[in-house]
Amino acid sequence: MIERRKFLRFPVHVFMRYRYYHTIETEGISPVEDMSRGGMRFLAFRGLDKGTLLDMMLDLPGCTRPVYLRGEVAWAQQEEAEHKACRFAVGIKFFKIDNFDKARLLDYVYGEWLRGSVLQ
Repeated sequence: MIERRKFLRFPVHVFMRYRYYHTIETEGISPVEDMSRGGMRFLAFRGLDKGTLLDMMLDLPGCTRPVYLRGEVAWAQQEEAEHKACRFAVGIKFFKIDNFDKARLLDYVYGEWLRGSVLQ
C-alpha cells in the first residue's frame, strides 16, 4: 500500500464537537485518535460521506479557549470498537483554520508527542 500522507501523525487524547458546515446543531462529540499538520482521525458513531465539510471545535487540555477549524472528510471506514459497538473512523483534511489556532494545536500535538517520548 502506498502512503499518501504528507505529514506524520501523532496520537492525541482530546475530544471535539462537530457539526455539518452551515448548520447550528451539534452533530456529535467524538474522541480524536491522531493528528498531523494537515488533518486528523476521529471516531464517530456513524459514517460521514467523503467530501462533507465539518465545522469542528477542539478543547485542548490546559487551554481556556477552544480551537475552531473546518475540515473535509477524506475517508470513513467502519471499525470494531473495544465494546463491540460499531463505530466509524473518519479522516479529516484541514480546510480552514486560523493561524493562531493552528499554532496552538500543533504546540499541543508536538508537546504530547515529546512527553510520550520522554516517558518511554
